[in-house]
Amino acid sequence: MEATLGELSEQMEKSYSVSGSSRRKAVRFFLAATTYTGVLLSPHLKSKSRGSEGGAPTVRRRRSRTRVAGEPEAPQKAPASQTGSTSRVVSLKSGGTVTLTAGVDFLALDQAERDFVFKLIDELKQYETK
Repeated sequence: MEATLGELSEQMEKSYSVSGSSRRKAVRFFLAATTYTGVLLSPHLKSKSRGSEGGAPTVRRRRSRTRVAGEPEAPQKAPASQTGSTSRVVSLKSGGTVTLTAGVDFLALDQAERDFVFKLIDELKQYETK
């Protein structure tokens, strides 16, 4: 079927009883979900036009500041998604388990914190090898 954006919008209103901005958001969500999952759509639905359905305003990106020669580079922090967390589960001889989970930016730790964290890791490794 070669559905148009208007037909999709009407069907969204009939099927889910949405109207106005909620209908527009539902249509945008549906189109984004199909794109994300790789579902093929009618070419009429892929249109970038801002007809009766409107659309999000264009967001202008800020240009990065030009660094002056000789100026030190600012340290860059890893995004939260890259720092993540890691864990290790150690099985105890008595049948229980101990889990150590570290959700920390290791580069931000001071010396005392590094010593403490790495000592815990070393102790767990030693226990596992016994």
